Amino acid sequence: MTRRRRSHDASPRPVMPLGRIAARPLRWITTALLLLLPTVFVRTLPDVFEFPKMELLATGAVLILALGATRESARIGAAGATAWLAALPRRLTGWVRTDPLGAGVVAYLGSALVSTVFSMRPALSLFGAPESLAGLKTAIATASLFFASRSLASNRRWFHSMTSFASVAAAIAAGYALLQLLKLDPYTWAGYSTFGGENRVFGTLAHPNMLGAYLVMSLPLIARIAMRTTTRLVKIAWMVAGAATFMIVIATLSRGAWIGLAVAGAAYVLLVAHGARATRSSSEMRARAPAAGLFWAAVPAVLTIGFLLISAPQLRSALRQRISQMGDLSAPTTQSRLQLWNAGLRMGADHPLLGVGLDCYGSAFPAYRSAEYVRIEWGGNPTKAHNEMINIFATQGSLGVFTALAVVLLAARAVWRSTASRNPTIRGDAIAAGAALAGFAVQALTGFTVLAVGALSAALTGWLAWAQDAETLRPDPMRSVGSASGPNWIAGLIVFASAAAFFVPFVVTPWRAARIEYEASRNPMGSPARAEGYVRAAALLPWYDRYEREAGMSLLIEAAQSRDPDQAWHTLERARQALENAIRIDRGSGVHRGCLAIVLSAELRLRPRSEARARVREVAIDAVARDPLNPYVIAIAEQSLMEAEFEAEAGELALRCAKLYPDFAQPFADIGSMALGQSRYGDAADTLAIAVRRDWRGGLRGQAKAWEDLSTAYLRLEKYEEAQAAAESALRLNAALPAASANRLEAIRRRAGRNASHGAGQR
Repeated sequence: MTRRRRSHDASPRPVMPLGRIAARPLRWITTALLLLLPTVFVRTLPDVFEFPKMELLATGAVLILALGATRESARIGAAGATAWLAALPRRLTGWVRTDPLGAGVVAYLGSALVSTVFSMRPALSLFGAPESLAGLKTAIATASLFFASRSLASNRRWFHSMTSFASVAAAIAAGYALLQLLKLDPYTWAGYSTFGGENRVFGTLAHPNMLGAYLVMSLPLIARIAMRTTTRLVKIAWMVAGAATFMIVIATLSRGAWIGLAVAGAAYVLLVAHGARATRSSSEMRARAPAAGLFWAAVPAVLTIGFLLISAPQLRSALRQRISQMGDLSAPTTQSRLQLWNAGLRMGADHPLLGVGLDCYGSAFPAYRSAEYVRIEWGGNPTKAHNEMINIFATQGSLGVFTALAVVLLAARAVWRSTASRNPTIRGDAIAAGAALAGFAVQALTGFTVLAVGALSAALTGWLAWAQDAETLRPDPMRSVGSASGPNWIAGLIVFASAAAFFVPFVVTPWRAARIEYEASRNPMGSPARAEGYVRAAALLPWYDRYEREAGMSLLIEAAQSRDPDQAWHTLERARQALENAIRIDRGSGVHRGCLAIVLSAELRLRPRSEARARVREVAIDAVARDPLNPYVIAIAEQSLMEAEFEAEAGELALRCAKLYPDFAQPFADIGSMALGQSRYGDAADTLAIAVRRDWRGGLRGQAKAWEDLSTAYLRLEKYEEAQAAAESALRLNAALPAASANRLEAIRRRAGRNASHGAGQR
């Protein structure tokens, strides 16, 4: 059988432009992200909420960027590399002129890149701190949603499609929060945010403030969808979703969300008035009047339903108390934010051009910590300044602030121009988008942007970048070269390989490390499995210091539990190496140095050497110097100094800590322990009696040891009844304290002997 040849004059089959081919998967990816980012969570990860959202966003960004690269490679193939390069300056110039908002976003990314390169911890700035997830990876991934939405916006149904998916996600998040409000949550969660004795609802967004921020942005979009819907049943469904969303915003007890909701409503009214003045079309406004009237008729119903649902008895007092704090600058959370803002401003002032590094606020914070902040937020080390502009100033300097303000002003310009459109659909959509972004902006002044909120704001802003000039847009100069070419399969393979090369280190490896961390964290401290797990996770993410610290502290406890001195020494060596690795990763950490000082003092107990003793002192003093107001750093430094017999320095640190934080028990216990070692039993008993009744901040082991030492002091003072009671208190907290058991028996024996002698004397 012979194969037929195609004649030379046969017409080739038409080739569909690559832009059309790419538009459909781009739309699928973008809408999937808008639906899933607010709703997804994975309970088998250490960070149940934000980390899986980050991995999902990064995956979507890799796909979006791969589609863009594929389309651009087709243009190169169609025009030729030389012609493509020659046209590039003209295309870029035309793009900046026609899309200043997009150019502003790129400028902000440039600022983030420079801040990352010159960061105090470049790798952390690139990947983002795992507790914060706001590095360059996040910035680029969020920006990809902006450009995806911008490229899809010419489709007249894109805004409705985008906001529908986002609003469904809001309904899911609000619905789950409603289950929590009704105490029907199928899961048990640790670390609830509470207020007024009540657990605050957080839905699928990890924290009530984050949930409130997303729902506030969603309410204008839900209202817009309800206004555009012509089917009565669907309209009623969206009205119910809006009522539930409004009710949950109130139930979050988030003051930022409440203020954001008020500002979003005011912005909505302002933009409607602006659109009406700009169009001056009474017939058009009358045509829209029925839908608008229906919407505003629904508002009282929404408010009534929300009020009735949230005024449950368990929330009434919390609501009243929260409302009373709205203007109270002395409220603890307000004072906490003032401290964070002050620290961020000082950070930026010390690094005015580029900041300390993208997402390095938490790493730099110990040097700017205040004692007042410690008293409010005990033991916390924040990763954000709780104000977006201050956080940008601290981490990206004045260059970051300038580019961020440019984006904000250009976005506001886009809102203002779009709401003056003569196209009623674009105008109505822009009013909803502008109100949503106004609510977002206000909340950013007292909080920070999380992934779901950032993704929605990026998508809305991307649409606005197109909508502001929708009536006068010329062909996009970025699409003018080779836009009708078919796919180049060789270039496609190169793009696919490049995408995979980014996908593995930025998505797969962090996911593997998080899974290993989760499994390791389920084992008790001191178990070999726990330390081994953190060591494996640290090998996958060598830029993340916490894995090394967790491994080191678990190995320290494992060594303390060992009965073989040689095995204990070997385990302590591994602990020391892990903590030294942590210090190499984060050279400014006082916590890591304090932990290392404890390990060195444990080594000193096993094998006393003068040089080892001197190193304990050096590391302990250095730890306090780097984090001078952290009570835990001071406490572990003083304890390591006590072990190394530097009692004078240890006593000075303990007295300093007691003066800074008079309610903290540990320094009093250490002072009492030193007095006991010096045979000053009266002083020891008095100080330890104070210590056991102060706040131990959950340190049950330390509290048990203080009761044990107190029982010893009472024995030496021949107060046998008090000694027995103190020993029994120690054993109730920790039954495995041999000295407490011995003291209890000795106190009972001495009391019995004294009673016998007293009885004999009476006879």
